[in-house]
Amino acid sequence: MNYEQRKRDMQRMRGDGMTLRAIAARFSVSYQRVEQIIGSTGRVSDFFVRFDEQQTENIKAMRTANYTVVEIASAMGCSAYPIDLVLTGFKKFSKYPEGFKKCYRCKKVLDASWWYANTERCIPCVVARQADYNASHPEKVAEYLKLGKEKRRCRSKTHRLIRNGQLHKGPCKQEDSECQGRIEAHHYAGYDRPDLVEWYCAKHHRNIDGAKWKKVADVEALAHAEQTV
Repeated sequence: MNYEQRKRDMQRMRGDGMTLRAIAARFSVSYQRVEQIIGSTGRVSDFFVRFDEQQTENIKAMRTANYTVVEIASAMGCSAYPIDLVLTGFKKFSKYPEGFKKCYRCKKVLDASWWYANTERCIPCVVARQADYNASHPEKVAEYLKLGKEKRRCRSKTHRLIRNGQLHKGPCKQEDSECQGRIEAHHYAGYDRPDLVEWYCAKHHRNIDGAKWKKVADVEALAHAEQTV
């Protein structure tokens, strides 16, 4: 049983009039732990608190202003439980201003201009991490840059063939309901053959390339293991 389910069960039992010690015995914990989990001061009446429309709006306004549930409960003169009921499905508490978040690495709280999409590190930390990797893996970086040149040259030739009418885009080779993005050329024969391509949507193209590079990494790891034996 997870924490939230156990909390709801304890609150329901308390609302039914069970004592803290009886609930504690049911869950094999101390009554102090029950009181901590359900946010009750020990009064059964706390579970029957009802707010009128104006009070409800005041509670939601305080939540919007980033007050914690405990702070709101203190202001309303009740326990946290009835406040939780009012705020069910409402704005979650955030200790940072709107549009700000904390960097996983440097712990700084920064606004949206300091972040790439879908990352837990700020831009300076991402750049520093990449610089550290480049310094510690010069061979891999050189190989990546060389491959990047080959890919760009091959793509340029493929685009030229399309413009000249020598290549024609087709549908995704794995066309299904999960297709996403534009149609792209997959150079299955290598980047030295710009004329030999298969057409995939962007999503399936990423999946194929990801599987290919995973296989390459597995082969390299196996070769390294055989050398060290």
